[in-house]
Amino acid sequence: MYQTLKAAYRRAFITDHPVMLMIGHLRQPKRFVRLALYDQVFGKLPLLSRARPALPASGPIDEAFVEKAYGDIRDQGISIFPGLFAKQAQALREQYMRPLEAYEEFDRYDRIFFNPTCNDLISSFILNETFLVLAAKYMRCQPYLRLGPSLAVLKAAHTTIPKLGIPHGLDANGWHIDTPTLFGFHLILNDTSATDTRMRYALGSHKVRRSSSGLRSEESIERRYKVLDCVGPAGTLYIFDHAGLHRAHGVQGSARATFEFYFTAGNQCFAIEQMRWALEIDKMRGKPDRQHLGDGMFDPIQPGPALTPLQREALRAMMEKKKWKESANSRARTKFLANPPSMAG
Repeated sequence: MYQTLKAAYRRAFITDHPVMLMIGHLRQPKRFVRLALYDQVFGKLPLLSRARPALPASGPIDEAFVEKAYGDIRDQGISIFPGLFAKQAQALREQYMRPLEAYEEFDRYDRIFFNPTCNDLISSFILNETFLVLAAKYMRCQPYLRLGPSLAVLKAAHTTIPKLGIPHGLDANGWHIDTPTLFGFHLILNDTSATDTRMRYALGSHKVRRSSSGLRSEESIERRYKVLDCVGPAGTLYIFDHAGLHRAHGVQGSARATFEFYFTAGNQCFAIEQMRWALEIDKMRGKPDRQHLGDGMFDPIQPGPALTPLQREALRAMMEKKKWKESANSRARTKFLANPPSMAG
């Protein structure tokens, strides 16, 4: 009887029926509350809102880029610009990547984090005011860099094979949603196609306000949504709402390299000191990704005089001094304490 009810619940949950969505929010209200406090549900809540109005841009803005990306993301959850930033992709490859054949095949990410102000190559890209204006327009508030940008390489050891007929249907990298209000930018650094390792995105799935990722089978996704393979030549940028369902898809021996950075409305942002601690905690917790500290990660953030007020404000959360009550060791080893911060979305 229990298994029958459980199977019925899973089938109903996968359908995103309004009743099941309501039950999900009652069972796990934290995500809904956080979205509401950051103006993503009801708009600005007097006395309760934690979001801040976006500062105006000071430099020239590519309005056509903003309008296209905003329209795509509003309607589909994602916008892709094939090969538009090829020069930046080449510069990042030359400065920070090994040849793809030198990377070990591994079914998780090999990721290097950077201080967002470590050099002009990185800061001028992730703090591009056109990107910040887009994020502000979509979130309707000031965007804040959630954590330092990273260069991520996924060179799969095994091809992802969905298990048809099984809820969730994947051993790893299942369909999921991420941190509330998360708004992400992925710059593809190597040529990729729909037969390579890639990210997949369920178009339009961001319009359903879910309490959690749920148990998503491949059939349920393919039945409800058109799925987009996020691929293109080196320099392709895709920008997406992380409230939409997405997952990585590995192809044995094939690699996808991306330069990634993320904004939120101000929630769940890491100070740069916290990032260093969080990497150590992730190791203790057995997080399978390989995470490394890159350029400037032991230095304070230095917002130079050339940065505009909008750019400086986007860095503010990462520059704040934040303290944890317990040490990294105690937080990682004491499972009855509140969950320690993690670099995961």
